[in-house]
Amino acid sequence: MPAQLDLDDTEIELTASHQGNAIQSEWNKRTLLCRWIEETGIDNDYDYVLFDCPPATKIVSQNAIAASHGYIVPVVPEAVMERGAPHLRKIVKSSIDERLNALAQLGRPRSAWVAETAFVGLAISRIRSASSSSGYTMEHTRHLRSMERLWGNDLIKPYIPDGTGVSEALSVGVPVYSRRHKQNIGGRGIHEQYRLLTKALKARIDSL
Repeated sequence: MPAQLDLDDTEIELTASHQGNAIQSEWNKRTLLCRWIEETGIDNDYDYVLFDCPPATKIVSQNAIAASHGYIVPVVPEAVMERGAPHLRKIVKSSIDERLNALAQLGRPRSAWVAETAFVGLAISRIRSASSSSGYTMEHTRHLRSMERLWGNDLIKPYIPDGTGVSEALSVGVPVYSRRHKQNIGGRGIHEQYRLLTKALKARIDSL
């Protein structure tokens, strides 16, 4: 299930709320998803549960991190994301996980809470194409090469090119796979590349 804009309202409500003991209150706000998993038993019905989070480390996303065994960072090879991805990985490890571990010492036990959230990798997508030797625009080629030097095997292949069909699928709320009959998806094999990327991600997740 994809993220929704309503999460912004939830973020504001959680930030402003406070109940009882300060430490217990902070712990409760950051483990609401853990509580939901425990009370619904939803993890017994599915092999995988994926949380689509806003691109931030606010309380809503911290809830997902608290309940997740691993996290994936989808990026476009651009300057902002090249700088932002290492920062996010550092924040998850040194700030969010460490803070949750400290709160857990005095908070209510949560069986769905995961003490250390593993980094699965970076999924590169929506690369703009060009008639250069790399097949990508000069800007995307430059940032992609820089990210390959920094991340190495943490970059998950295949890299997915951009295409109007991807945006069209998003706008009507359907998977890319269901638009494979369209020339700008099926004709370019984008749906198959996403399938291969999903297979690569699954292999890494299964190894956690």
